[in-house]
Amino acid sequence: MKFVSSHRMTLFALAFSGVYLGTVFVLDLEVFEIFTDSLQAMEHYSVDEFVFPLLVIVIAIFSDAVRQRRLNTIELEKAKIYKAMITSVQHVMNNFLNQMQIFKMTADKTPGFDPRVLALYEVVIKDAMTQLHALSSVTRIDEQAIKTSVEPGFLSRPKSRTD
Repeated sequence: MKFVSSHRMTLFALAFSGVYLGTVFVLDLEVFEIFTDSLQAMEHYSVDEFVFPLLVIVIAIFSDAVRQRRLNTIELEKAKIYKAMITSVQHVMNNFLNQMQIFKMTADKTPGFDPRVLALYEVVIKDAMTQLHALSSVTRIDEQAIKTSVEPGFLSRPKSRTD
């Protein structure tokens, strides 16, 4: 099935050529000569000048559609990869934060442990969680949007159209 999807146009061209050759040999039609005779007949009405530009336009539209479809597929793949990476990072960070809770519980039980260090610990953990949430909330997946999402103060700024 992958062969068919990756060689769709080639298979279409082979089928079209087979039908064309079958028509030419079985029905004894000269399709290309009929086409050239039609162009010659159009010369009388000055319509033949429009055939080539129209053909170019149709090919360009088709090419743009194929290109846009390919770009959309790439963007969807980028989004899937990014989301998978973010999920993995969140998993690793959650494991780390759970293990750091042991550190905090030990520090809480240790007499003379500086309470300012525990307060800083809480701020650092909260900041890390906030940045992870910001990374997982990025909707436009490009380098600038990702970097901006973890800049200090990003979540306190009003959202713009590019965030």
